[in-house]
Amino acid sequence: MALTKCRECGKEISTEAVTCPHCGAPTGRQAKRTSGCAVVIAVGLLALVYAMLTGRCGRLPETASVPAPSIAPPRQLAAKVISIDCDGRNGMTVMKVTVQNTGADPIPYAKVFADFPTRAGDVVSEDSYFSPTEIPAGARASADLYVRRSDVTSCQVRTVQDGDGTAVALTPAG
Repeated sequence: MALTKCRECGKEISTEAVTCPHCGAPTGRQAKRTSGCAVVIAVGLLALVYAMLTGRCGRLPETASVPAPSIAPPRQLAAKVISIDCDGRNGMTVMKVTVQNTGADPIPYAKVFADFPTRAGDVVSEDSYFSPTEIPAGARASADLYVRRSDVTSCQVRTVQDGDGTAVALTPAG
């Protein structure tokens, strides 16, 4: 560190001094300023070094836990056909199907799919929702299907499905 004389009081001062420590006169030299960006970078580097030294870099805190994904068990959808009534009148065939939910889970948006074979050898297929649309476990529900044909020879339940298209295990009427 080099020394020089103050222009006001004549005493020796540092060449890096901004003002004279004895009389307070300015020396003409400007003070060095630290950039705010440099301070932020320095604090960030100190925090990173601290995290690395304490072993907390890249690990979750001891109290944090990641929950395991929950997988719902498959639904057991089952129903028993209670009755199928097939009635043809005035050029129309009406089929009334009644089922009882024998499974442990409700059947949401239950729908019946039925076939109507005809004397001509073709098969007309229809579908209809049950009422109520959600069949609670142990409950009964009915659906009516209509075909504008007078030559239907029989009415057959092909399948019952829930609203997602999952097939319901059917026990025939007996």
